Amino acid sequence: MKRITINDIARLASVSKSTVSEVINNNSSGKVRESTFAKVQSIIKKYNYTPSMQARALTTRRTGQIGFLVSSTATLELANNYFDMILSGVEHQCSEQGYRCMVSRYDLSILDHFVLSQKVQERSIDGLIIAGLKNDPGHILDHLDIPILMIGSSSNSHIFQLHSDLFQTVVNAVEYLRNLGHRHFLLPYTFPQELELLVEVFNHCNHGNTCSSSSYLTGHYYSNCQTFNEFINGHQLAETALNRADLTSCTALIANDQVCSAFMQKLHECGYVLPKDYSILATNDSTLMKWGMVPVTVCDNNAFAMGQHASESIISLLKKKLSESELREKLATQNTASPLLHRSSCTAPRSHKLNQSSPKK
Repeated sequence: MKRITINDIARLASVSKSTVSEVINNNSSGKVRESTFAKVQSIIKKYNYTPSMQARALTTRRTGQIGFLVSSTATLELANNYFDMILSGVEHQCSEQGYRCMVSRYDLSILDHFVLSQKVQERSIDGLIIAGLKNDPGHILDHLDIPILMIGSSSNSHIFQLHSDLFQTVVNAVEYLRNLGHRHFLLPYTFPQELELLVEVFNHCNHGNTCSSSSYLTGHYYSNCQTFNEFINGHQLAETALNRADLTSCTALIANDQVCSAFMQKLHECGYVLPKDYSILATNDSTLMKWGMVPVTVCDNNAFAMGQHASESIISLLKKKLSESELREKLATQNTASPLLHRSSCTAPRSHKLNQSSPKK
């Protein structure tokens, strides 16, 4: 059956194409009489007419689509549960606001091959949400003439940024473990910015400490960037923690959900009991952390709500409900610490150190 066109709608309703276009784009501001508006809408509904995105873009300069990209360097990419939760929030809010969500993965080194310049010229998306970055994109995205929101931090001031107060989030996690009796922390990092944050956190936690030296906290920083696969990195980190002398005093790990999951599996394989032998605290939540053999205490950044917030922010900008400066101000005021969600993975440390004499299979 031939697909009905805007010309057909105009002919059936005995109106002009421009009138049909006004109705399609829900412009009921008085340009089209109410009776005519209802007549055209009934024909559209009767024939199940769906306007092409390209045609709508030519008229409105809007496609009604938001792009969501996950970095190809993120472990499992779109199959990663954490990013899937963010995507669910993005799609939910897009649907509520009458937008569609276009999803893909990307590699910043070939970014032009996704929001390909051709797609941008065709106006196939109105705004872009990016997640899963392993590095700062800088100004590589400046040529895209659409609003871009990064879930995370960027040095590019043109990109809208949505993230929690990472410093205070990690401080709260460290202080929680300190109160349980932990003094030596295993802290994997990938990029220099992460290391700087961790060092700042421990300097802050130890600043003005008037207690005995036994309450002093030590961060054991470990460069955990052998691969982009966080599960492999978590396994390798556990092997290192079991065998490297300067790390055997550690009794608590703070890392992301995937590193924590693999780390715990490796320790379990070696005969350790969690959390008695090691406390685990994840910096983000996912089903990995909730439904594992040992449910993990997490910094609850609520990935679903984060996705909702990201798409709501972009759409508010597109619908001119907020100006760019108002949106930046709003995002800044909501940059708060993620609360701790307590589960079963943290307890007071045993007095002995984790070392080669500890139980192994």
